[in-house]
Amino acid sequence: MVEDATFIVIMDLDGAKSGGMPRAFYRALEKLQGATRIQKSVYLVTSVSAMKELVDLGRGCGFSVQAFEVVKDALTGEKKGKGEALGQLIVSYP
Repeated sequence: MVEDATFIVIMDLDGAKSGGMPRAFYRALEKLQGATRIQKSVYLVTSVSAMKELVDLGRGCGFSVQAFEVVKDALTGEKKGKGEALGQLIVSYP
């Protein structure tokens, strides 16, 4: 993987309701550069190091986490990274 890749990180906390996520997670997320929240539990991440940091943060809070490398934008066809297949699963933690 190259450092300038783009990722989508999805995480879930079983049994958590809206607003029930740990405050420590959000505090740490504010300090993380290169990660943008695009939905409740979905983040767009613009580097390998930020992706790894976000995955570790989520795991540390007990989340189920998956990270996918974005290879091309499905709407524009613009290539985004060096991966071989769209939706390539990078990491998955139960």
